[in-house]
Amino acid sequence: MPKILFTFFLCAAFCVSNAVGFSFAKQLIIPPEVIVSEDYFDDDYFDDEYEDEASFVPHDDTFRAWNTFWHNINDYALMRVLKPAHNKYGDITTPEIRTGFKAFRENIKTPKRMLNAFLQGDVDQFFIEIGRFIVNTTTSLGFVDVASVNNKPLSPYTPENLRFGYTLAKWGFPEGAYFVIPFYGPSTIRETVGTGVDVFSNAFDYLIAWYVYTPTELFLAFNGLDDFIPPYEAITSHAVDPYVALRNAYLETLYLSKPIVSKPKK
Repeated sequence: MPKILFTFFLCAAFCVSNAVGFSFAKQLIIPPEVIVSEDYFDDDYFDDEYEDEASFVPHDDTFRAWNTFWHNINDYALMRVLKPAHNKYGDITTPEIRTGFKAFRENIKTPKRMLNAFLQGDVDQFFIEIGRFIVNTTTSLGFVDVASVNNKPLSPYTPENLRFGYTLAKWGFPEGAYFVIPFYGPSTIRETVGTGVDVFSNAFDYLIAWYVYTPTELFLAFNGLDDFIPPYEAITSHAVDPYVALRNAYLETLYLSKPIVSKPKK
């Protein structure tokens, strides 16, 4: 029951979890003048990387009715409820405070990222995560990303790939149909499964009582909304069809993040 409650309340945090951690939000900053038209995703867009049109597959929007319904609800929750509340929160906090809480949240996600690095066979990322966790925890309890200051790692650090959806992709699982998760946001069938596994693989959820961890995670998710709302507005506010714009931007970002089994095309 605690796990079920945790999952429910985490979804209510709306689109700010660990799996999109992804952080897809920071990557989805696409100029409004580009996103207003679906022509952005024209037939020739991927020609430089794919040899023939046979490799192209259309967006799988099997659940279009469901997706549109929940997109509208999610949009209302974000723009009409969470955004005004976060604006008030921003009035009583400083950017430094919010940045500190964001760093803390990323730090406690380390065990989940380590697990995915292990499952992906990425030894470099596994040990980078260990080193970063030790440095950040011992120097600031995780409230400052000390490990990133003047840091020149031997291997590129790619935390956005250390999620179970990406792990499934590396194992060869296709992304499946586009799917909007209620009170969470854009996803695919594969990424939805990955998000669920990531939620239940957070080590701190098993070390800390659920009635302590749940409100803490909700607060930390809410604190990070200012990283998500601007790119979301950039995509949807000038779009002819906000649903299509967000879907295309999400799938394009998913494709660019690699690996992806099939390549989206409108």
